[in-house]
This record gives sequence, structure tokens and C-alpha cells, in this order.
Amino acid sequence: MEPALKHCIALLLIISYVDSVHWINSTSDGRQFLFTNEKKSWTEAKEFCEEHNTTLVELPHKSGSQMKEYLINLPGEVSLPHEFWLGGQNPTRKSEKKWGQWSWLSNEPIQEDAWALNEPNNARDYLYFHETKAYKNTTYCILFNKGENGLWDHKCADEKHFLCEKTCKPKKSCSNKGGSCNFSAVSCNGTILPNGCEGNDCHCCIPPGSYTGAIIGSIGAILLILVLIFIVIIFLKKRKSKDQQEQSLANLSPQQSGHGMGSRHDSENSLYGVVMEKSEAQVPNRGSQYVSENSLYGATVGRDA
Repeated sequence: MEPALKHCIALLLIISYVDSVHWINSTSDGRQFLFTNEKKSWTEAKEFCEEHNTTLVELPHKSGSQMKEYLINLPGEVSLPHEFWLGGQNPTRKSEKKWGQWSWLSNEPIQEDAWALNEPNNARDYLYFHETKAYKNTTYCILFNKGENGLWDHKCADEKHFLCEKTCKPKKSCSNKGGSCNFSAVSCNGTILPNGCEGNDCHCCIPPGSYTGAIIGSIGAILLILVLIFIVIIFLKKRKSKDQQEQSLANLSPQQSGHGMGSRHDSENSLYGVVMEKSEAQVPNRGSQYVSENSLYGATVGRDA
């Protein structure tokens, strides 16, 4: 296979995988959910969630109707399937005539009112199923059905959609008295924070209406500091230039100053002398010209006479 073709296939696989995995943020209890279009058995789904640092969703302390309301009202554009695995199952059989209590993966017991009507109906009645081979060799897990107000029990080996979750826990408390302490996956004044649960830290919300003002105030403070720094730099440059000029003048000796003045005076006298010499040289020439003109005039008059 050509390298270019291999790269194209790998890229398509990556794109298809990314497109099949969706994250959903809860706005009420700091949970972040992972949903994929794949179908897996309950055990495979559990392993998939663990590989992505999540667990199958657990909803202890909720009735069936509360679970339905919670799950079908998750934010985001992802539409959950009609039914999917949750993180609960029927424990392994403790004895031939006794089964353990239904529980979530965290060992929290599943409430009686969490079940849908007439559920669980597969592994509940040992007296009815104890002679069947299917009962002895089959484990049952928790399945949520959007059309029912509660949980179903279903064969764990069947492939179904599933829902994973992780909960953001704050590492520090908020000192912002005007706001509230929200998890990374929770909305801050109605806006979902972009980093999901990655920060696993506590975010303090600024009270509604003051978020924009706080940003503008911060920008104004930064600009003011920059202007002050610029003014100080200009002042220091001017001060340094002035000090250098004063130092240069101080380094000049009185003799050097006098010598400079004398040289200038001598130069002026020399220039004056040159001008005077040229003027005096021009005077005789002017007289000679005058005598020549008179002689020419006399000669002309004599010839006319």
C-alpha cells in the first residue's frame, strides 16, 4: 500500500473517531459527560470510559422521573439515543438462593423509586428463574430508557450505547463574595467555560453586569502604567543628555577658552587687513584712469582748434 494512501486512511480514521466522540457539560452539578456513537457491551463500555479517565454515569439519590428530567435536559446539540448503559449492575450471586443488592459502581445502593414500572424484571425473582440456565449464567446491568421514568435491567452482554462522566472538584475556595464558586464544567453567569474539566479547579464568577467593567478597568490600568513608564523613560533620556552637555563644558580649561577667543580676534584682524590692502590698491588705478581721461580730452580739444 502506498504511503500516501496509508496517511489518508489514518486521517479518515482519526476524523471519524473525533466526530464520534462528544463532550457535554452539565450546568448544575459540575459534571462533564462523554458520549460516543459506538455500541458496546456493558463491560466494554466501562473499560472505554476508564480509558478516557471517566466512568459510566451514576445517578444515586435520584428517582426515576428525576433521572429522566436530568438526562434528557443536558445542554448541547448532542441528541442522546433512546437507551444507553449507566454505571450500575446486579452484583455476582452470593449464594444459590440469594442475590446481592443492585448498586452503582461506587457501591451506592439503587433507590427503589429509581426503577421504571415493573422493573427490574429479569434477575429479580429467583423463585421464578432459578431453574433456567439463562438465569444462572447471565448478569444484568442498568439500562436507561428515555421513554420510561426509571431504570431497566438488561443483559450486560448486549451491545448498547453508553454515557461516561467525570466530575470536576474544586481545589480551592472562592474569595469573590459577589460571585459564586463554579466548577470548570459549569456555566459562569450563563456562559460555559471553554476548558471543560481540564483545569480541575475552582472558577469565581464576577457578579452579572460587572464582568465587562472589570475588563475595561484592567485594560485602563495597564495603559496608564505604560504611559507612566514612557514618560519616565523620556525624562531620564533628557536628563542624561543635559548632564553630558554640562560635563563637556566643565572639561574645557580657561586657557583653551582664551586661546579660542584670541584666534577668532586674529582671524578678524587678518580679514580686515586684506580688505584694506585691496582698497588701497584700487585707489592709484582710479587716479591713473582719471589722468588718462584728461590727457585724451586735451588732445581732442587741441586737434579741433
